[in-house]
Amino acid sequence: MTAASTTTAPTPPHAGRRLELVIAAQQVVGAGGLRSLTHRAVDADAGLPEGSCSSYYRTKVALLGALTEHIGHQLRVSVLDLGGRLDVVHARHPDGQERTDAVVGEVVALFERWLDEPGLVVTQAELGLEALRQPELGAALAEWRAGLVDVVAEIAAGSGKECSRGRADGLVAALEGILLGGLTHGAGDGPARAERAAYLTDAVLLVLTPLA
Repeated sequence: MTAASTTTAPTPPHAGRRLELVIAAQQVVGAGGLRSLTHRAVDADAGLPEGSCSSYYRTKVALLGALTEHIGHQLRVSVLDLGGRLDVVHARHPDGQERTDAVVGEVVALFERWLDEPGLVVTQAELGLEALRQPELGAALAEWRAGLVDVVAEIAAGSGKECSRGRADGLVAALEGILLGGLTHGAGDGPARAERAAYLTDAVLLVLTPLA
């Protein structure tokens, strides 16, 4: 069983009106970047009276913190789900090419789900850069990434391959680059979606084959 899948799913950090506001904030940042994030823009996206957002999140720093928690939670839950899916893969395919294909398929499926919500990926990237300037934002994002490192390390361990924590961290950095690259490939349905799927499969296969 993977390290990630043994962890209880985290409790959502926001509910009610606060959740409504951070969902709207994600939409705002996904569409226009962090420079577009204002209390007024969040109110407008949420369809709420002006002043609603500032009554819950008094400053932009507070709003950024809440948004980071919200994004981190979504990603963390997805990584925990991936860990559980890989447990099934390991049980069904102890070794061989079928195992490799199944592992890559699960990672690609996760990336496709994330890319179907490009605002999630864009906002995570924007917040990741902002965390370099405001380190207090980094904790929520670091948790989901640590979970993904655990999953990569477990893929290696399950195959009897050596993979230090540092190497797993580097492979996750490569996977993050692949995810961002997916934003520049086709989206939607039909040929465009097939193009994106082919890009993801080839790139993830290249990174994970030595482990899987």
